[in-house]
Amino acid sequence: MERFHFSTDELSSLFGVTRKCISDWCAKGMPKVKYGVYDLQVVFPWWQDNIGSNEEDRDETLLQAKRQYWMAKAESERLKVDKEKENLFPKSEILQEWVGRVGEIKAGLRSLEVRLPPVLEGKNQEEMGDIIEKETWLLLDTYSRNGRFTPKPVEKKAITKGNKK
Repeated sequence: MERFHFSTDELSSLFGVTRKCISDWCAKGMPKVKYGVYDLQVVFPWWQDNIGSNEEDRDETLLQAKRQYWMAKAESERLKVDKEKENLFPKSEILQEWVGRVGEIKAGLRSLEVRLPPVLEGKNQEEMGDIIEKETWLLLDTYSRNGRFTPKPVEKKAITKGNKK
């Protein structure tokens, strides 16, 4: 199981208390890995038993609010870890990358009306189909290239007359 080690500053931020409060908790027996380093998986149960369950906190509404708060805090920390591991990306970066790709494909499609007529002139229908297929795959290869937010492109299959749809 992965351990979550936090510094005094990180722990005080997580619990919404001061560094002095963390020091006071240590004096009351809060476990630590070493000076200034705390394992959240050990600290949190200690906190629940010793700090989070005070007599004035017996009100069920307050307990529910605290549970919701700590669940939101835990989710926030999980998202921070995911972002640091590059499992999450800002939406604006992804949007910018895909807007650029859509612009490229649009420009490529618009240029076909100028590029294709001279190349297709004098060709029979089968030759025209081959040229158009080649141009189409070129555009698709460019659009589906590997990038920061895209997986490696799949191998293109040869399209024959028998399997065209």
